[in-house]
Amino acid sequence: MQLYTLAHECGHIFLHNSGPGYTLPGHIKEFEAESYAHQAFREHGMALPRKLSKWGRTHVGSWIEKDRAANIPIDPRAIAYATGRRSPYEPLRMVPATWKIFRAAADPTPSTIAARLPRLHSLRTIVNRALQRLGQYVPKDLAGEALTLFRLAASCALHGTTVCLLGLVIIQSFHPMPDVFPKRPGDITWAEFLTAVVGGLWVANLAVLWRTTTR
Repeated sequence: MQLYTLAHECGHIFLHNSGPGYTLPGHIKEFEAESYAHQAFREHGMALPRKLSKWGRTHVGSWIEKDRAANIPIDPRAIAYATGRRSPYEPLRMVPATWKIFRAAADPTPSTIAARLPRLHSLRTIVNRALQRLGQYVPKDLAGEALTLFRLAASCALHGTTVCLLGLVIIQSFHPMPDVFPKRPGDITWAEFLTAVVGGLWVANLAVLWRTTTR
């Protein structure tokens, strides 16, 4: 409970002590601090007990009622969080630079509008957001496994293409096939090359399928 309270208050300090977060309504501040606490626990390899998560949603709900009574517009994200329809691991406006599991998809305070626009629609932003959402459901070593699969597929595709190309050359020397395109003796046509590439991709697919099923 004490560590959870500390993480919650650290969220207020980080998100709401200055900048745009300083003027946010109370219910949004509490909602963001709750999300920060959950993500801080995960960042350090801990799971927040369910009873504390449930208490936090009730706490955000009480702030929603206070702000509603004061005629303050209520953020639908906070309502979704308080009612259990929004995960606390949804992206925050920003996270500490030292966090490695979860990072903000975009800089919340870009220096200029010109610097903000390219980043907003960049491929990197889209990929980062997708990986952040995926990171909630997959193990930490997914990136390493994906890199291993990529290397395996690339290696098998290259070697498979080479072997298929050599096989086509050998077959042509014993059983010449009709030439679709005119060529000089010993040359390799585009049709033969593309056939070899398809064979290499087929070998790469078999290798990836074998690794996936054996794991």
